[in-house]
Amino acid sequence: MAVNINDRILEIMKYYGYNRTQLAEKLELHPTTMGKIVNKLSTPNGATLAKILNEFPDLSAEWLMRGSGEMIQEKNLDIEENSHTSKQLNKVKEEVRKIKSRLDKIEKEKE
Repeated sequence: MAVNINDRILEIMKYYGYNRTQLAEKLELHPTTMGKIVNKLSTPNGATLAKILNEFPDLSAEWLMRGSGEMIQEKNLDIEENSHTSKQLNKVKEEVRKIKSRLDKIEKEKE
């Protein structure tokens, strides 16, 4: 577990695959500012933390600020999204069934 907020920012970089320059650019920070944070010469200010949370909405604010809980929040899909996904899955299953039926017919014709 990352002991301090600077370590947690390093974990964020690793998780999302950013180096310090890339993260600074994404957050619209000066590379020197990010370098100081990464090298533990300074801690991020509130504006920087807000930028991090805005850029990475699945990141847990509780984890970032206090180091407690999981880094990535579980996604809460609402019923409508689940229903939509379920409908799409059923369509795919139906298409697979049709394709399988066609393949069975072709196999029988070959015999």
